[in-house]
Amino acid sequence: MDLEFYPFQTDDDRLYFEFLNVRNERLIRKSVIFTEFPQRNRVFNLALVDILPNGDISDSASGDNSLDLKKVMATVAECIRLFLDKRPDAEIQIQANTPAKNRLYRIIIGRELSNIEKYYEIYGSNGAFAEPFAANRVYMVYTLKLRPNEDSN
Repeated sequence: MDLEFYPFQTDDDRLYFEFLNVRNERLIRKSVIFTEFPQRNRVFNLALVDILPNGDISDSASGDNSLDLKKVMATVAECIRLFLDKRPDAEIQIQANTPAKNRLYRIIIGRELSNIEKYYEIYGSNGAFAEPFAANRVYMVYTLKLRPNEDSN
């Protein structure tokens, strides 16, 4: 995605990113969090969450994101890029918590597939086996990893 993204802060490990989503004259604190799966070395879950006023996090949608969805997704894409710069051998898994979010992820990935595939390998799965992402398929989990550097061969 070659779009404008929100400025953000991150920790040294690049596991936690935080930014302010400006919508309808409101500021909504958002965070992108990468969490390593305990039983799967170098495989990380990606979560996009809202940070509530009391400091709790929520992975429920916070109202109408359509006004700046592209900017929020561009911010997530930049967080992914920086995360994989730090951990080039990691895999990122993305799983929606609602059918609507899953459809949204599938649409965004499908729309940006030609850009994504320049840098990343992307897979979809509905169980134990993953396959290269196909825009016309419905998946429960999306897996992203850096494309091997062909210049190093």
